[in-house]
Amino acid sequence: MSRQRHIAPMVLVMGVLFLTAWGEVAAETTAVISVSVLFEGPPSRVLTVVIEGTGQTDPSGSPAPGVEHIYADGDTAFVQAFYGTDGWAFSHWSGDLGGADPQRYRINLPMDQDRTITAHYVAADWTLTLDFTGDGSLWPGAGVYGFVDMGEAEFGANLLSGGDAFDQWVGDLPAGRNPQETHHRFAMTQDRTLTAVFTPADWSLTINGIVGGGSAFQDPQPGVYGYL
Repeated sequence: MSRQRHIAPMVLVMGVLFLTAWGEVAAETTAVISVSVLFEGPPSRVLTVVIEGTGQTDPSGSPAPGVEHIYADGDTAFVQAFYGTDGWAFSHWSGDLGGADPQRYRINLPMDQDRTITAHYVAADWTLTLDFTGDGSLWPGAGVYGFVDMGEAEFGANLLSGGDAFDQWVGDLPAGRNPQETHHRFAMTQDRTLTAVFTPADWSLTINGIVGGGSAFQDPQPGVYGYL
């Protein structure tokens, strides 16, 4: 465990009077003394993120020895491994996981100790190709993503303020899935290609901002959204 240290400069001014036997001031001397006082802040913890293979994490990682990130003692580190690209796939986490599921892309770590974790990326077994038509957006963005066998794929079609309405997914949805649902999550057992179709809206939903002195999380954000 390390502690944050802060050095605060201080200046002391000392005056000395020299008196005669009759109480008169014979001389005056002033001394200026500069000192430093060390204050120790709250303890900090170090999270080291290592990436094995080719991939990306948040907070950032790198091949060993990894990238160090500082947290206050007792904070929670929110860590994410992104989908692999260019033939790579996220496989699992290892290291000081504190009970977190090593197969999950997103993990939360209590920073009650220094921790070192590794995101393992391997050659992909399957690919998921995502694209869209019309005025909308995707999460993650359009692209080709790699997965290990039975690895979980999660993705969604998102509306844009002033954009088109979501119509449907076309392509390789698993059997029984509703193509008109915007978001999907399933295990990857084959290569799949999916396109989100956005079309001009029949109706619009206007979401206003917060009125008054309160606060709230708004999702979607204030705007005008199209629906069929």
